[in-house]
Amino acid sequence: MAARKAYALTALAALGLSACASSGTYDLRPAYLAAVPEATSTYLDCDGVSDVVCDCRRGGLEQEFPKPSLTDFDAGYKVLAAEIDNGATHDEAEVKAIHTVFAEVTKDIEDICSYHEKEAAN
Repeated sequence: MAARKAYALTALAALGLSACASSGTYDLRPAYLAAVPEATSTYLDCDGVSDVVCDCRRGGLEQEFPKPSLTDFDAGYKVLAAEIDNGATHDEAEVKAIHTVFAEVTKDIEDICSYHEKEAAN
């Protein structure tokens, strides 16, 4: 439970409310940003999809991966805290948290791209 509080305070710090954060909080952003280039190439798979979806996916990933929403980051912090509470090492928890943020962003982009593909078909 203490881990959850520390990561929640870190989320507040990400909002610019750093005065509310206590020492011992953890900022997931540097590790996440370092992983963006590799994740972009990994998630940018256009095999079996239309050009509309591929272009949409590429644009969305390149635009959104470097600056995910606070909701997407919140999902990552929840995973980070839960993994640490369940006995994972910090490094293991961080990897799972980062993948969670990427998955959240990707899900949103795929929803948008599916909509654009349907519109293009009409």
